[in-house]
Amino acid sequence: MSAAIFSGWPPFLFSTQGAAEPCRAAQCARGDPRDFDLIFLAKAADSEAQSKEVPLKVEHILQSKGADVFAVSDATSVKEAVDLLGEKNIGAVVVKNAQGGVTGIFSERDVVRRLKNEGAGVLNRPVAECMTKDPFTCTLDTTLDELMGVMTNRRIRHMPVVEGGRLVGIVSIGDVVKRKIDDAEREAAALKEYIAS
Repeated sequence: MSAAIFSGWPPFLFSTQGAAEPCRAAQCARGDPRDFDLIFLAKAADSEAQSKEVPLKVEHILQSKGADVFAVSDATSVKEAVDLLGEKNIGAVVVKNAQGGVTGIFSERDVVRRLKNEGAGVLNRPVAECMTKDPFTCTLDTTLDELMGVMTNRRIRHMPVVEGGRLVGIVSIGDVVKRKIDDAEREAAALKEYIAS
């Protein structure tokens, strides 16, 4: 008997003669194992469709990692900013002006590049002269796919999260990758559990 899956529940099995017959899980458990496969595929497709309706966003990352963000003023010396990077074991700090607005981001890359070109004297200069100015930012509603696209195309490793003109967090490419992996592992575990049940 040939079969096709149509949307909705319960699925219908269609014979070559065109007769339609609903097949429920309890009936399929006693019948052809292929019927169970059809139900499984239909439910898996429905689950995937539901997951796509709620895309992962930046706010989901901040909910799991926390919204703590380290920032310095644009008058802070490069040495002080470097000390903060080492103390907190982080790769970048957000730079803010006197009004609290985000004016730049200062990362390990900025330090290495400046030291190579200008030597140790750069450590005494204000971070405003060495930071990456006008950084790309995102909002809580930015999807992870959008974020990954910008980070990949622009070769950005850290991005401040700004909501209503206020700094509310920072996300790194590592945060994004970790969340993607965690979700993929959860989906795989759920499928294995479903198959085993």
